[in-house]
Amino acid sequence: MATRSQLASKHGAPADSGKETARYVNAFKLRLEDGTQGIFVRPVTAVKSSRNAHHNLLQSMPGIGREKAKKIYSHYANLKDMMANWESAKENKIAVGKTWAKVQAFLNESWGETEQKTIRKRFSSESKQMKLEDLV
Repeated sequence: MATRSQLASKHGAPADSGKETARYVNAFKLRLEDGTQGIFVRPVTAVKSSRNAHHNLLQSMPGIGREKAKKIYSHYANLKDMMANWESAKENKIAVGKTWAKVQAFLNESWGETEQKTIRKRFSSESKQMKLEDLV
């Protein structure tokens, strides 16, 4: 018969007991109360580049995620090249099967007329000016 920790690690759950969890939560609570619990905020690095813009554009296509967008970006010279030579994505195993077919259909899809439908009309009387203090 498997032990609790063996079962927990097998299923991806932490192998600690309820007592260990309670002890951790209590220690965290005490650090919050006495002010010794630091706040870790990772500095945000926002980089604006044409590469990021192109990756975002590629990821907006059906079936294309981050990794696939990177592969497409590396393979083609530019967006025009990608659209003109999309067949090579299949040949070079950059996008195959359903992913290739989804993008192919997306690239060939007619624009068509889109109809705007109002879901909910918002009246100016419903708008409320909020102060920063209201949010905190």
